[in-house]
Amino acid sequence: MRLIRTLTCLGVLLFVVGCGDLHTGENTSDAGADKHGGESLNEQSAAERLAGTYVSDRAATIAFLESTGHYNADQLKSLGSSFGKTQLTYQGDTRTTVINGVVSRHPFAIVDSGPDHVFIESTWSPEERALMGEDSETERIEFTSDGFWLGKLQVPMDRFKEKFVRKDR
Repeated sequence: MRLIRTLTCLGVLLFVVGCGDLHTGENTSDAGADKHGGESLNEQSAAERLAGTYVSDRAATIAFLESTGHYNADQLKSLGSSFGKTQLTYQGDTRTTVINGVVSRHPFAIVDSGPDHVFIESTWSPEERALMGEDSETERIEFTSDGFWLGKLQVPMDRFKEKFVRKDR
């Protein structure tokens, strides 16, 4: 539960320190997605493309955050301590998250997709619902050749996103 509170606080902190306006879904920028001549990287379905295990890439995430100019050194140091510790596995309609050995599983559904991205909605457990005051969370995943960038619906991805690389590549 402490991990969930920490992640919730991180999300609130990111919004408070100026990560931007609420994302309405209307501006679905392809920032961060690898493009190859404007074509999709892969012709697989979104679910097939998402299936697998991914690990957080701390160096790529920090490099991106530095490049935005939205964070000072103290903020980057604070944020940086949370990256590189997460493993995500998408299998069927379940996402398994492992952070520092703590495992959680959540059902998810793909609610929208495009050639190089998907929006997924993850459903919280009853305990998480009580803690967060919400039933679910919507995230945007922008596929790259080696994994994806993960962002929260409420924060524009040109300001904050985390890089994940496929573990089994």
